Amino acid sequence: MSAPPVCNAMTVDVEDYFHVSALAAAAPRERWADFESRVVPNT
Repeated sequence: MSAPPVCNAMTVDVEDYFHVSALAAAAPRERWADFESRVVPNT
C-alpha cells in the first residue's frame, strides 16, 4: 500500500504597517480607521 499524496499549503498574513504591536502606543486599535491603508493598493 502506498502513502497518501502530500498536500502542501502556504498562507500569508498581510497587515498594514500600523497593525503591529510595536506601534500600539502610536497607533492604537481605535485609531486604525484614521490611517491610510497601504495593503490593498500594493497587493
